[in-house]
Amino acid sequence: MWDILFDALGLLEEREFFMEALRAISGTSEHFERIDNSLNEDQWERAVDGFFDLLEFLLEGGTVIVLAQMLDERLARRFLRAVAIRLVPFVGTGYAIGAFGLAVHRHWDRLFCSR
Repeated sequence: MWDILFDALGLLEEREFFMEALRAISGTSEHFERIDNSLNEDQWERAVDGFFDLLEFLLEGGTVIVLAQMLDERLARRFLRAVAIRLVPFVGTGYAIGAFGLAVHRHWDRLFCSR
């Protein structure tokens, strides 16, 4: 699931830097579990809703503080910019849905066909 998030955010190559910080944030795993369950049950609308809920969660005050403390300033800004851009009404949300769908497609075989 991590690869889908970072691919959809355009940060797949830098995922190693972000994973430790995101794992340290309480509540992140529940969001991933919801998305994962939705994809496994072919409930695409619920999966996209879960993705947007995760993006909004990542921009909450406590989450931003943890990210700022664990990442250097350049990486924290890059991550927050990638998340925020996908939450801009209309243009950003359409882009985010397309990016999420493409990321799921790219990682489908490795993540879901092996189960």
